[in-house]
Amino acid sequence: MPTEAKILEQLESIVNDKNSRATAKDLLNMYKGDNEALRIVRRYLIKKLGQVPQN
Repeated sequence: MPTEAKILEQLESIVNDKNSRATAKDLLNMYKGDNEALRIVRRYLIKKLGQVPQN
């Protein structure tokens, strides 16, 4: 189980990588099945984008 800080660090790294083509949905799929991690990712996306993808 990755910690919240580790998850946020990974997300920042992906988002700030100019060569990354990852979408918000890709970020959510990285932690599929881990409800706690998904909650952290959703909170991050809401803060960063103002919303979470619906599908």
